Amino acid sequence: MSYKTLIIIDNTSELTTLNREIIKETIKCFIRDNDREDKVAIAVTGEKAEYLTDYEDSLNTQLKAVDNIEFKDVNASGADVIMEVILSWKESDVACRDILYVSCTDVSLGSDYSKEELFFEISDRQYPIYSLACAQNENTAFIKGIGSLSRISGGTSVSTEDAKSDAEVEKQLSEMLHKAINEKRKYEQEELEKEKEEETNEAEEYEDEEIYEAAKEDEETETYEVDEEVYSEEVNEQPDEETAV
Repeated sequence: MSYKTLIIIDNTSELTTLNREIIKETIKCFIRDNDREDKVAIAVTGEKAEYLTDYEDSLNTQLKAVDNIEFKDVNASGADVIMEVILSWKESDVACRDILYVSCTDVSLGSDYSKEELFFEISDRQYPIYSLACAQNENTAFIKGIGSLSRISGGTSVSTEDAKSDAEVEKQLSEMLHKAINEKRKYEQEELEKEKEEETNEAEEYEDEEIYEAAKEDEETETYEVDEEVYSEEVNEQPDEETAV
């Protein structure tokens, strides 16, 4: 089963130089380590999702797009972009999609939607949102908010502070994200297989029941015919009243 991940990067200028570098290197590592059957596309936040690449673009195109991301003052909200994407997916009824959201700020800041509206829309867990929360400037509350976004949608949040050492931070973060995503997908596939198996069993039981009912009906028909034959024979064997007299 092939999955598509949309990587949405909040390219705000509020990100520190260190976090900008961590984001770029982590996302490039994530793309390189992605399963060949699965696809990714990259977008940054704007009034709408600004797509930098498409799902069918080559690896080199994807990596180059990440390198060329500019961090600037943008009048955008992560919540607006996520809602736009989720609603469009639901309208098109697409499956096997998820989001990797990267940010350091409040996801609902400046949004046309309240947190309650956003959380309600993602609470069906149809499209999990995984996140890379960038810790900086005592933004603990924002990181918790990003974490809530992921948990409610059925995804997982990873913080830049989760790296166990300063060596190869981007590789550590990429591996954490892939592990969380793969575990979720494995669970979904197992549940789907169970559902299919249950449907098959129900169909077989229904078919068996139909066969049983048909056999029972045939048996009842045969019994009825036999009873009629016996009755007819008994009637024919009885003497006429005149003969009996």
